[in-house]
Amino acid sequence: MRKISIIAVTALASALLALSLVVGCAGPTGETTAEGAAVVEKIDPKKDVDGFHPQSGGALCIGQPGFVSCTPAGIIQLLKRSGIEIAGRECVIIGRSNIVGKPMALLILRENATVTIAHSRTENLREVTRRADILIVATGKPKMI
Repeated sequence: MRKISIIAVTALASALLALSLVVGCAGPTGETTAEGAAVVEKIDPKKDVDGFHPQSGGALCIGQPGFVSCTPAGIIQLLKRSGIEIAGRECVIIGRSNIVGKPMALLILRENATVTIAHSRTENLREVTRRADILIVATGKPKMI
């Protein structure tokens, strides 16, 4: 089976993290802060085009329609439009943010792939990434792979 590697542009991931910091959604390592959660919860779920509101995340988790973060949705489209079969493939996603990593895992799972979520503290990250048919990196950290 041919190995496929997709690298989410780290500049875009960094820009999303910077935007999250501006509105107070995330701390410097991408974790949601209490202040950020309060800001996000004030977003009207019907207008949450970025898919940040907990209601949007919940809908994604249980397969209901709703808004989805644009970067994960774009990666799915990139794979499909490139003719890359997702179903049945082993997909490793590096990154666990609420903006890219977690929604990406749910969307790729929706496409019937086997999903592994890894992050900066994953042991044996090299071995985990080598078994991936599809590798998606959403850390915002250049040269992590």
